[in-house]
Amino acid sequence: MRGFFRNPRRVLVVCHDLAATAAAVAGAFYVRFVDIGLGDRLHWLMIFLPGYLVYAGIVYWTFHLYAAKWRFASLPDLWNILRAVTVLAASLLVADYVLLSSYFYGTFFFGKVTIALCWVLQIFFLGGPRIAYRLFRHSRTQHHARQVGAIPT
Repeated sequence: MRGFFRNPRRVLVVCHDLAATAAAVAGAFYVRFVDIGLGDRLHWLMIFLPGYLVYAGIVYWTFHLYAAKWRFASLPDLWNILRAVTVLAASLLVADYVLLSSYFYGTFFFGKVTIALCWVLQIFFLGGPRIAYRLFRHSRTQHHARQVGAIPT
C-alpha cells in the first residue's frame, strides 16, 4: 500500500476512476430525474455518493483497474472495467431495494433506468479515456516512426 502512493500515475488513475464514477452517477441522475424531481433526490444523493465512491474504490482495487498502463489498454483491461462496473450496478440495485423499505426512503431511489444508464456511463467514462490515450500514444509513435531521420528496427 505504501508503494502505491509513491507512484503518482497510479494515484492519478484512481482519482480519475473515482471522478468518472461520480460523474456517471450524477449524469445518470440528471438525465433521469431532471423533469420529475431532481431537487428532491439531490440531498439524498449527496449523502449517498461519498460512501458509494469509497465502495467503488474498493471494487476497482479488487479488479486491479489501477494496475494497467493506459498506453497498453487492451481487451482484458476493458473486461476488468466491465466486471467492476457490473458489480457496482448490481450493488446499486441491492441498495435500491434496501432503500425501498419504509424505514429508509420509502420508494425506489435510483430506479432500473437510472442504474442501467449509470452502468453505460461508467463503462464509457472509464474505458473511453483509456482507449483514447492508447490511440493518442499509437498515433504519436507512428508519427515519430515516419520521420525522415527515424531508424528502422
